[in-house]
Amino acid sequence: MPRFTSRGPGGLARLLVLSLLASCASPAPDPVDDERIVSSVRERGGDDLASRLEETLAETGLDRRAPLAPSFAPALRDATLAYAPGVRRARRELEAARAETLSAGSPGPLGASAAVGDLRAPGDGADVGGSFDLFGVLGLEPSAAARALAEARVRAAVAGLEDVAWSSLHATERAFVRRAATTARIAALETLAGEAREDLARIAAYRRAGLLGEGPPARATAFVARLERDLENERESRAALEDALIRATGLPPAHPLLEETGSSALEHVGDGSGGIRLDLAPESLLRRLPALRRARLEHAGAEARLRVAAAARWPQLRLGSRLALRPDTVIPAGLIELSLPFPGSQDGPIAVAEAARARSREILEDTWLASWSALESARRRTVIARRRLAEEAPEIEASSARAWRAMRARLAIDPAETKDWTDSLEARTSGALALTRAREAARLAEIDLREAGGLEAEGAER
Repeated sequence: MPRFTSRGPGGLARLLVLSLLASCASPAPDPVDDERIVSSVRERGGDDLASRLEETLAETGLDRRAPLAPSFAPALRDATLAYAPGVRRARRELEAARAETLSAGSPGPLGASAAVGDLRAPGDGADVGGSFDLFGVLGLEPSAAARALAEARVRAAVAGLEDVAWSSLHATERAFVRRAATTARIAALETLAGEAREDLARIAAYRRAGLLGEGPPARATAFVARLERDLENERESRAALEDALIRATGLPPAHPLLEETGSSALEHVGDGSGGIRLDLAPESLLRRLPALRRARLEHAGAEARLRVAAAARWPQLRLGSRLALRPDTVIPAGLIELSLPFPGSQDGPIAVAEAARARSREILEDTWLASWSALESARRRTVIARRRLAEEAPEIEASSARAWRAMRARLAIDPAETKDWTDSLEARTSGALALTRAREAARLAEIDLREAGGLEAEGAER
């Protein structure tokens, strides 16, 4: 028989220590660097746009299932799916959920033990042993429950990415339409302000010639000042909407993609384009709406967490071997280790998981109710906004334009018209903005309706 010496166990111990240290190596650090952060943000919308966009589309299928409004710039849509803060966060959460599946349900740690006596004493030696988690190796509970929970989290994370992407797309489109409407109002007010200043100079000349009293010119001057203040307010609103569009898309300020003016953003309103449907049944939202699919899958996750809690009642069984190393022999032996949860120790966690599962079902019900209400509200607002756009706003705009042209012509030859000039300018201001406001309201209502209606089901006819 080979003689056992202290050199063997010592070398084995050193090898074991080195192996453990190698397995504990950490990933490389990723320090925050100001220059790197600045360049990363400034370079958005460049070479990495296609790859970031594909990361989202590959997971959600939005390119196949999401209707694209004809007024919405495709470049801004792509930027939103690539860089919107919520989308970026949801992609990382999905990445983390997938990473969790790599080790979910793995067997328990390998066990090793050693007891070394006085090797110089006759008949003394060392006892070494090793063991492994039998149920974990066989994939039985609770390993199977842990794997099922990790897979449920991946499905919920995919639904979460889809939900966030769907909401982000519509947030971008709303900011895009509002900016376009504000730009149109600025153009209309600039035109009116220019015409009003021309007429105001004529009214001032009438006043200097003694053809007018003090009241009508003062009233006209005050209204023109109010008109110019409204123009400045619209310019301020446009700056705020630029900020909203930047935040929605994740693009840096002054990026070329943001320069899309959206000249068609207020067109195609009410023509049935862009996936606008008025006939959706509320029940269909359970399959169409990303938020409801997310809530449904989060309920499945709660079910999986309950299974994990129940699996903790299983015993733990470890198998292995033990060697008694003596100076003149080696004595092998088997090792069985059984541990049982203390009776009742898992009752609390299971009850908590059952309550969480019941709550997840309530959240699904409440989310469906809120979605149903949002759908009905958006449907009613869309019908009203379309009617106003078709029946009221064009006539108001056209009649106020005719009246304003006639007033300006009369003012050019009759100072007495000054007393009615301010009323005509006020009516023209309201009329000039009425059509733009009606188009904006109708487009925003349609955006709300499309978002509330959700996505086409996979494989459905578009």
